[in-house]
Amino acid sequence: MSLDRGTKPEYPEETPEARGEHANSTHGGGGNRTPNPGEVAQFVEKEKEKKKKKKKKKKKKKKKKKKEKKKKKKKKKKKILATHTLQQSGIPFFAYPS
Repeated sequence: MSLDRGTKPEYPEETPEARGEHANSTHGGGGNRTPNPGEVAQFVEKEKEKKKKKKKKKKKKKKKKKKEKKKKKKKKKKKILATHTLQQSGIPFFAYPS
């Protein structure tokens, strides 16, 4: 094993490329490392699941809001009919003007 600068090291693990660094990198911190395909697929799957959950939650919230609005409208309608002067006077329901 010689210490000449021009020769390559005997063990490939000692080269910067083998350690995942750039050949000209002299400082630490390798920066962004390239993920393997398995990790990418897992990440994509996770993101899809998150999106799906968010969409489902939004849909549920919208449905709940719609139901609440409908309930409120129904309640309001009933209230108006209950205090309606024609109903109090005894005129049948089908004779109400629209």
